Amino acid sequence: MESLAELHHKIVHFPIALLFIYPFVELMSFFIKKEFFSFASFIILIIGVSSSVLAVLTGNQAANSLGDTSAEIKILFDNHQNYANITVWMFTAILFSRIYLQIKKKYSGLMKIILLIISFAGCYFIFQTGDYGGKTAHGRMEKVTNNSE
Repeated sequence: MESLAELHHKIVHFPIALLFIYPFVELMSFFIKKEFFSFASFIILIIGVSSSVLAVLTGNQAANSLGDTSAEIKILFDNHQNYANITVWMFTAILFSRIYLQIKKKYSGLMKIILLIISFAGCYFIFQTGDYGGKTAHGRMEKVTNNSE
């Protein structure tokens, strides 16, 4: 059975895709007044946040298994980890805010627009997380390849 560290690169693509697509589906629900789009965006957000927590857990295991790395890789990894934490906390806050507002029947108008703007801003953090994660992974692979030659 694979360890959690080995699953990180397989799991991480789910929250990237789901959280990135969430604001676009939510935007559709704003203009197309069908309950389907609002419900679909809510489900996408729930699964995206849940899978992002799993990605962080597997990422922490992967970090613990790094061993000795170059200073450059360590900086890339630290940036990756910082952006990942911001992303998870941001979208978790959006999720709980949305749940609260839906319970209070206030998830519409200005509140919906505010959460939509925040979620689009979150796309920047998703991009940065993925960018630094890719650079970290490819930098490590480059080091392994160069050491084996």
